Amino acid sequence: MPPRPVAILVRNHAPLSAVGADIEGMRLALESQGTPVRIFAGEGTAEPLAAHLPWARQQDALTLLHHTIAWPQGLAAFLRAPSPRVFRYHNVTPPRSFLPYSPAWAAGAALGRAETRLVLARGGLDLVLPCSGYSRDELRARGAPAGRTQVLAPWERPARDVVPDAATVTRLDDGATNLLFVGRMSPHKGQHHLVDALAAWRERWPEAPVRLLLVGGVDPRLAGYARDLQDRCRRLGVADHVELMGAVSQEVLEACYARATVFLLASHHEGFCVPVVEAFRRGVPVVAVSRTAVPETAGDAAVLLPDFDPQALAGAAHELAMDPARRAALVAAGRARVARYYDPADWRDRFLALIGPLLR
Repeated sequence: MPPRPVAILVRNHAPLSAVGADIEGMRLALESQGTPVRIFAGEGTAEPLAAHLPWARQQDALTLLHHTIAWPQGLAAFLRAPSPRVFRYHNVTPPRSFLPYSPAWAAGAALGRAETRLVLARGGLDLVLPCSGYSRDELRARGAPAGRTQVLAPWERPARDVVPDAATVTRLDDGATNLLFVGRMSPHKGQHHLVDALAAWRERWPEAPVRLLLVGGVDPRLAGYARDLQDRCRRLGVADHVELMGAVSQEVLEACYARATVFLLASHHEGFCVPVVEAFRRGVPVVAVSRTAVPETAGDAAVLLPDFDPQALAGAAHELAMDPARRAALVAAGRARVARYYDPADWRDRFLALIGPLLR
């Protein structure tokens, strides 16, 4: 008997995003065992959502929803789809970070969290797949079925076939310490804390050349945050040491990782934080504020700080930059953690083991 087909629903299918990579990993795993997969979305490079329900009902398909933010139409289609239904939870950022910049975005975040409560209250979920233990605990507190709620880390797109951009590698290889952060430009990602840390570095060690590389796109609705960040750089006198790179190609991203001295993270909310694993895999030591899912993702392979103190962030980054032995030890710990917990083959096997019984 052929395997049951799978419909994947996502509000915005952006293949190069972390969620897009997770969807790609699921598609590849399912298709490797002969399971037909179709992706339906409200936006982006996928089939229109309207095509989902007729096909799912005709084919008796499994429907898998990736939940990241409010999507009333997608949630309605998911709840009306025939069983089995799988709820993939990437976590939804609390709205408070967005209020000063985009009330509409804040409202979407609040609604997304309300939708999480709704889907759990409705019940009938055959499998719940949070990306981390942090998200699992949140879902269980809201009534997720314990026996059918299983942590599955996001799939990370391999970069072995990507050649780092030569011009970027050359430009960054000038003897300066390169502090890197990768993530969309958003107040909850805490780029402003990283600018403060850079200013602290410049004040304490003015003779040590340093630059902060902020990689990540800017949503037009949060353009005010990007402007505030630029103003902050000028006010603190570090504008010449900060590169707001925006969205970049995979080749430029790999070049940034290749020349990064330290990956610096000060997010207020992360449901997992794929860039931490990317940094580990590429041999970049990590300094991070220990919030939400970050300590779980990083484990003992990163320098974890208790709060957003810019002096502490600067001090930890500077210590690593100046201590090759300590840096090498963290690099080795990061690679060991990746091998143990984030191996792509192990991820595939776990995903198929979890979803397999629902495909028969």
